[in-house]
Amino acid sequence: MPLLALIRNQRGNAFIEAVFVLPILIVMFLGSIDIMQLNKSREYTQKIANDVAREAALTSSIPIAKSMAGDLSKQYFGNSSAVAVSLRQNGRNVTAHSSYQYKSKVIPSLVVNVNGQAIYPWWDRT
Repeated sequence: MPLLALIRNQRGNAFIEAVFVLPILIVMFLGSIDIMQLNKSREYTQKIANDVAREAALTSSIPIAKSMAGDLSKQYFGNSSAVAVSLRQNGRNVTAHSSYQYKSKVIPSLVVNVNGQAIYPWWDRT
């Protein structure tokens, strides 16, 4: 009989351990997915800044580049106004700043501002 009581006791311990450990593992898993999505958002935001600055420099047209920013934002984030892009031509360079507000899926109150910046030489064809 003591062996049978020991087996029952070990099963009960395993269940209690699982009850304590499983929520921690779930939070860690969801947190790692959230961090991966944040990094993806950072990469996309920087890519939008690079592509928009390059487009403005190659076409010598800021309105065309801003239109491209909306297209890229829609492609990467599903909304053409998700990423705010500002372009500025200063002397021989064009500077693009992009910003995106990442909202966490695990912690709904957590909002991270993701920014990107790119500078390209301005090719004035006139």
